[in-house]
Amino acid sequence: MKWRAEIPGQIAIATSIVLFAASLKMPAFLFQSHEPVKGFTLLVFGWLGIMTGDFLPWLANPAYALALTLIFLSWYRSALVVSGIALILALLSLLTREWMFDEGGGTFIVGHGLGFYLWLTAILLLLLTGWAVRTYRTASLGAVSNSQSNK
Repeated sequence: MKWRAEIPGQIAIATSIVLFAASLKMPAFLFQSHEPVKGFTLLVFGWLGIMTGDFLPWLANPAYALALTLIFLSWYRSALVVSGIALILALLSLLTREWMFDEGGGTFIVGHGLGFYLWLTAILLLLLTGWAVRTYRTASLGAVSNSQSNK
């Protein structure tokens, strides 16, 4: 019966991965005088923000990947911490005011597209899943130790 208890967590993790993948195809940053930038472009070129000081939000992507890896390794406490860091880094994207298309300067971001919100949701869902799985595991272990001590 143990495997049935883990199915909701597995579904949530799979949903998080699907949301992240979908965010790559969708517009993430919107501009008044330029086509939107899709999530994939941000993933591939976001690290170049080192030049403008806007690279911290991009670090949410490797933190998300690390948190997924930690969940698959059943290191739930570490996954919870890393996914929390990923969410904080991702929220720093709200402070990004412009995107550099070329060396001519930055173009002001006027809004965020569906891709941006799917990306944030994927990271938040991973954090909540890590918390729920860790809480469930802790409660299960406590119940097992209590039932053994009552014998």
